[in-house]
Amino acid sequence: MRRALPALAALAVLAVLSGVAGAKPAKDESPQRFAVEIKFGPYYPEVDTEPGVGDPYARVFGDEAPLMFLAEFDWEFWQPKGVILALGVLGGYFQDSAKGLDPETGERAGETTSLKVLPGHLDLVVRIDALPQFTRVPLVPFVKVGLSYYVWWVTNGRGLGRADGTTGYGGTWGWNFSTGLMLLLDFLEPNAARTFDQEAGVNHSYVYGDFFLARVDDFGARNKLTLSAITWTVGLAIEF
Repeated sequence: MRRALPALAALAVLAVLSGVAGAKPAKDESPQRFAVEIKFGPYYPEVDTEPGVGDPYARVFGDEAPLMFLAEFDWEFWQPKGVILALGVLGGYFQDSAKGLDPETGERAGETTSLKVLPGHLDLVVRIDALPQFTRVPLVPFVKVGLSYYVWWVTNGRGLGRADGTTGYGGTWGWNFSTGLMLLLDFLEPNAARTFDQEAGVNHSYVYGDFFLARVDDFGARNKLTLSAITWTVGLAIEF
């Protein structure tokens, strides 16, 4: 899993250097208005960074980062030559589970404690597709920034050994930023890509990776479950 981003970068470099990058988009392609992305990446919420709480998350769940799965839908509302501006809505799911801790003895309890998170984003998305439009380079850099709201709940909250209101359920506001690089896949089979567009209305398909920052701490409020993280994701995307 940790090799996914280097592999993606190597594939992109190989495509550029080999000179077999895809042709420019066909003039007769179908209208393009939307994009869908499916992605995943490791997520380790910074619960223990809240001042005065100690390290209950690390003690219960350890230092491994389980995968968070995400899906995004974008409305591409403006498409000047070489640039795409979109509004994106993202949702996902994350779960981390372990045997809970007895708040009195600190020993592992018999019941399992779980933290479950439903992340949500409303983003402004900027994609720079000038390279595949005007050259034979199939790379599309992008930037996303927006508002975040993460719904969370804890099962068997006693296992976290905390009594400051962060067990049970709730939601935390914040903001997010990501930037990355998309590899346009049309160059692999240009004829198949054109047929896919004509028959299914799918303009382009991509694989991509990004750097992802979520600052989800209720904008610095105290006594809120902090779900911030710095991580990366990889995924697939289509435009239609």
